[in-house]
Amino acid sequence: MITSHDVAKLAKVSQTTVSRAFRDDCYIHPETRKKVREAAEKLGYFPNYSAKSLKKKQSKIIGLLLSNYNNKFYTKITQSVESHMTDNGYRLMLTFSDEKPDKERKYLESFISSRVDGLIFIPVSRKNEDLVKAMAGFDIKVLQFTRNLYDYLDTFFIDDEFGTYMATKYLLNMGHSRILIIESEVNRESSLKIAGYRRAMEEAGAECVPGCVLYLDTDADTASLIAYAASDLRPTAVISSSSMFTLSALKACQCLNLKIPDDISFISYDDNEWLDFMHIDAVAHPMDEIGENISDFLLEMINSKDDPETHAPVVRMIKPHLVVRNSVKRLTAPS
Repeated sequence: MITSHDVAKLAKVSQTTVSRAFRDDCYIHPETRKKVREAAEKLGYFPNYSAKSLKKKQSKIIGLLLSNYNNKFYTKITQSVESHMTDNGYRLMLTFSDEKPDKERKYLESFISSRVDGLIFIPVSRKNEDLVKAMAGFDIKVLQFTRNLYDYLDTFFIDDEFGTYMATKYLLNMGHSRILIIESEVNRESSLKIAGYRRAMEEAGAECVPGCVLYLDTDADTASLIAYAASDLRPTAVISSSSMFTLSALKACQCLNLKIPDDISFISYDDNEWLDFMHIDAVAHPMDEIGENISDFLLEMINSKDDPETHAPVVRMIKPHLVVRNSVKRLTAPS
């Protein structure tokens, strides 16, 4: 079994230095920390946090590890969580993984070192499961948000499948059947949204024609949308999976002189102030309610007396709602 002694020997430092390097001790020189971690990686060593666990006093710190700081949805959620946690006497430690397992690992280690009382995070992959499990040894309560990668953790979901199902049903009821859904890369969230779209289409007996799901590589791939809209496959209605794609789609419509809703109907999955200003229908998320519910969920976990060994994971979910403005045209007959 590889120990800290082996790491110290390879890195040519003391065992105390190895321990301090893994605690992110501010007095450790960055080069020394790097040398220790490279030695540990080479040997396949990682400290057994659980073995060192002691009953700790509450730090009154909550960790929040999100996937993308550019996402305005997460910005609003963060504001709500921070406000609610502050009201309950906690400070927020905010970090972003950028969907990179290495960055996620760095911040998970930092949360353990800081002895946070609880963590809300969007997991990137299962590569850091050793750290996720180690947190229980430090009595750190972990709540995963939007992604259920660890079936033994408590989870809070936003019902994305219901969101697109609801939007598609509304378009079908307005007489549309040639409906395009715009998505980003294939992941759990996009798969759920497409599943909701397909379920509504199937229930209505509407055919999902070839090309009914359009994947874009970037947040502003207007050229692809223009090419699609100008083709024979042009839909009568569009559901965009994010407000960023909505902006690209609206630019494409403008380039082709397509008026909304006269020439094409539109629903955005996400809502914000400029969509309201432009009278675009949207699948909206109750941001304050989500932030408050996540916070209350984690606080319940922190204050719970449940034995972690026997605790059954809890899953909670919140549904989005449709905001109807003026971007969907009622057709006299199904298209």
